[in-house]
Amino acid sequence: MRIFTINSSVSEGAQVRTLEIKGANVKIPVLQVGEEGRGRKLASLPVQLLPADFAKWQAGEAVRVFHANIGETKSGKPKIFQTLGSTDHTQAICVFETPIGFRGGNSHTGARADDWTEESPKFLPFPAKILASGEIAQGTAGAMGSGQQHIAL
Repeated sequence: MRIFTINSSVSEGAQVRTLEIKGANVKIPVLQVGEEGRGRKLASLPVQLLPADFAKWQAGEAVRVFHANIGETKSGKPKIFQTLGSTDHTQAICVFETPIGFRGGNSHTGARADDWTEESPKFLPFPAKILASGEIAQGTAGAMGSGQQHIAL
């Protein structure tokens, strides 16, 4: 599958970040959404990189993944397996780094479900399987604004 990052625009691929597992002194490559802190949640999805990109990541170089398959960790949670290319064009992995605006929020929905004349619009459910979900916020505890970010299939 192809991978896309969606924030204020859409770009191909997703930036691989580093998750340090505290107490084990282990670092692993991940895709991340959300933030750390009070009123926030940082969510990570492990990435099994190909050898060349894994060596770059270990050396501290920036790595982006453009194609992958989805599998599972030993505990049954979703995991991304980087591939060289993709023949599956029916699905994509999307990293929604959705902004919230000043004192704002966000929502992830499907298409509008009403006739566009109603004052309070109705939307269909989000049309994707959420693999990881994080939260971003403004203010000390997120009281000024907050919203979700997802990694979805």
